[in-house]
Amino acid sequence: MWRDEARHGLLALRILNDASYRPVYVPTIADLPALMFYLAALPIGLFGPTPWAVRLIPALCGALTPLALYFAARPLFGTRAALLAAGLLALSVWHTTLSRFAFPTVFGPLLTLVALGCLWRLARAERAGARLVLALGLGLAVGVAVYAYHTSRLTPLVLGALALLWFGRDWQAWRRALPYLALAAVLALALAAPLIKYAWDNQAAFGRRIGQTSIFNPDSLETRAPLARLEENLGLLLGMWNERGDYIGRHNLPNAPMLDPLTGGVFVVGVALTLASLADRRARALCLWLALGLAAGLFSIEAPHAMRTVESLAPTLLLAGLGADALLATLSRLRLRQAALAAMALAVLLLNGVRYFVVWPAQSQVYEQFYVADTHIGMLAQRLARDPALAGYRLFIPSDPGDDDVLRYLTSNIQVGYFDGRALSDPPGPSALLLAYGDRPDIPLERAAGALGPGARVLARGPRALTTGGPEYVIYGIGTPPSQALARAQATICNVQTTDCAP
Repeated sequence: MWRDEARHGLLALRILNDASYRPVYVPTIADLPALMFYLAALPIGLFGPTPWAVRLIPALCGALTPLALYFAARPLFGTRAALLAAGLLALSVWHTTLSRFAFPTVFGPLLTLVALGCLWRLARAERAGARLVLALGLGLAVGVAVYAYHTSRLTPLVLGALALLWFGRDWQAWRRALPYLALAAVLALALAAPLIKYAWDNQAAFGRRIGQTSIFNPDSLETRAPLARLEENLGLLLGMWNERGDYIGRHNLPNAPMLDPLTGGVFVVGVALTLASLADRRARALCLWLALGLAAGLFSIEAPHAMRTVESLAPTLLLAGLGADALLATLSRLRLRQAALAAMALAVLLLNGVRYFVVWPAQSQVYEQFYVADTHIGMLAQRLARDPALAGYRLFIPSDPGDDDVLRYLTSNIQVGYFDGRALSDPPGPSALLLAYGDRPDIPLERAAGALGPGARVLARGPRALTTGGPEYVIYGIGTPPSQALARAQATICNVQTTDCAP
């Protein structure tokens, strides 16, 4: 887990356990609208504070997003291009990575796509009942989207700009659609009203995170003038698809392009075809959508940033789908279309699968971006606390007052004592287990053994840390805990590592 994910889990737990805590926006700890925390409260309440429970809702939203892309793209670009775009999105490492985090980042693209699908159909629907349903869907999606990630504040702008472009000077279409668009706007405003009120009453808190990451913040201005930063960011964003992507190991294989080579190639084809067809309002709408999706990344530091450009993900893969469709149409004349489609699907699957499952986890600069030892200690503590064979044992875990959110979240439903690097929080008694960091040079292991008292011994070691080569954790004990219980608790943790746990 990453620290911020644990903080989001802790906020969900507070919503579950404190009936008086019903935030609209959380300015401290998370600096996010509270939608994510309410949604995460359900799986955490059902399954307990685990990594996958806090990540479940974003993962489900990520899984639905390819369907939403198909829903949005099909009315404009046809079934084949929409299916290809949805397939490429489903296999995209960029999308998969953001979908596995306990962040509301992926809520925005899903809701934006649902809103766009409703908008296109509303423009064409003949029956009043269908237009009413589509207007309600449009307003609901836009009203909820603003409670997602910061970039989702662009969703009303995207929908408004695309509606203006799409209806243009077709006054008859405007007269037919305007009452339903007004209904959608009223519904969106009603849903967004609590957040709007919070933003008005707490302007500094609401805008703090955007101010911190803006190219106009004082720290950024000390190193680069705004126009120079904009020029640099534009170049970085234009190169992120096929040249150099996000350098942060949590979001991307550091500095690798955001697209695999094949998807990146058909994306270039799609861009070329779209730019050559700007007389078609569909092409203009797609270009405007992509530009607005990149806006947050253009005006922020650390470009290219996978999360701040997440609203560009769907138009990016739609352009790639259009490029793939054009290439397959060309090959169909040579009777190679089916073979080419199968080869493309397999190649994209392999390219993204190898990167995600093989190359990425082996990178030490990626490993150090996460709280791996804390995550494993927290998971291990849960399993040890639930094992009936260890019912009489006191359990102690590390305590770092400055940054222990992962451990706080993962052990929030069990009773534990703490080891602050020098002493235990409570007397251990005759039977106790201490889970100590194994790769922290500032906390000597012999100090952990001494804290338990005479007779303490090493019972097991965790998997080796990629950064130091030392064990992630060491289990010390006094008494005679059954070795089978320790083996059961460690089984999953050790099996997912590249090296087995040491005895």
